[in-house]
Amino acid sequence: MSNRLLLVFGLAALVFLAGCGGASGPDVLIQRDNRDLRGELQGCTPETCILNRKSVSRSSIDWIGLRRQPPPPQAQNTTADEVHLSDSSVQIGKLLAINSTNVIMDKGTYSRDQVEWIHLGGLGTQGEAPKEKEGNTGEESAKSCPADRPLGGRVQLDYVERFFPQFYVGPAESQNRIRLWFPLVPAYKPYVIQNKVVQSSWSAPYELAASVLNYEIDTSGYTAGFNNRDCKVPAQSRHGSIQFGDYDSSRAHPGLRAVRFRSLYPDLTIQLPKEIGDPWPDQGICRDRAHPDQTSQAAAHQIMSQLEFRPETCGTFPNSFCTNAGYCSLGHTIADPSAMRECIAHPEKYAVIPFSGSGTHSGEFEDSPTVQVKWEVCCGCGTRPEAGPAPD
Repeated sequence: MSNRLLLVFGLAALVFLAGCGGASGPDVLIQRDNRDLRGELQGCTPETCILNRKSVSRSSIDWIGLRRQPPPPQAQNTTADEVHLSDSSVQIGKLLAINSTNVIMDKGTYSRDQVEWIHLGGLGTQGEAPKEKEGNTGEESAKSCPADRPLGGRVQLDYVERFFPQFYVGPAESQNRIRLWFPLVPAYKPYVIQNKVVQSSWSAPYELAASVLNYEIDTSGYTAGFNNRDCKVPAQSRHGSIQFGDYDSSRAHPGLRAVRFRSLYPDLTIQLPKEIGDPWPDQGICRDRAHPDQTSQAAAHQIMSQLEFRPETCGTFPNSFCTNAGYCSLGHTIADPSAMRECIAHPEKYAVIPFSGSGTHSGEFEDSPTVQVKWEVCCGCGTRPEAGPAPD
């Protein structure tokens, strides 16, 4: 074989390998600040994408490359989403979801193997607010309640706290009760463009946050023996309100840090601020029996500061409670693209209000807490929960 033929075959092999390289390697998210995030893309929902098991907000993403490397092609429409297929065609519409096998648009579903690049419009490459979608004022869920019974939520949590009984001689249990109640307001402030109200996403009007968090916490305290010491923590109570102020520069309500209710899924998550549960004014003392003047601090109360009421990834921890999945829950809409299209077209039909339930958790270990909880989101539920019986 001549040197010329060897050279031709070598160049052909290089061209073949280069072509294969475009469709291999990691996925990439090109963000609007031109940073690249590379790795394995597990999927996308209407709000987030999951890359390397970490959540990335879709609003920060400009391009998604499926086993492709930058640079991406030229976008044809900066206000809508685009799917660039391997046959060089471009499909314009709304990206609903990406799962392990498909890219789901509002007008069709494509195998991930067919798709090279996805451009996310809406905010555009320069970060301007979307102009193509008009919606309500962002207060639809809240305004559906009468003025004298505004939308709100309330929670009562009762739990028995155990203080390592294998080390204690006497009873080492404390009964605790937390009551929370809060009015709910839109979680995100909409844009106003040319006297028209524009939402940041189709689901934004149905995401709510607490504007005020009211709380009451009561604990029975405990008395117990520990080796050669007697320990006592007194019964205590605290109550108050936390005001969260107005929307921040990202147009999100600061109350999201404490309470978030998504009525379409539905789910309710609560993260108590530190000033509510930590520290207690009087943690109690332990006194040496032989030398009563020698004291030390007793085992501290641990206020259960995080609660989740949701249809997915629930029930695995004492603070996580399962609920019935709504029609627009993530699990349903990713599995059924037609459900996603219906939820985007008519979200007002699927908001779950009222949203209520109760649950009980008993830990598998001897020192695990026993937890009972009741929750409710409804018109007029921003009032103090009625007192119920303490847990057994």
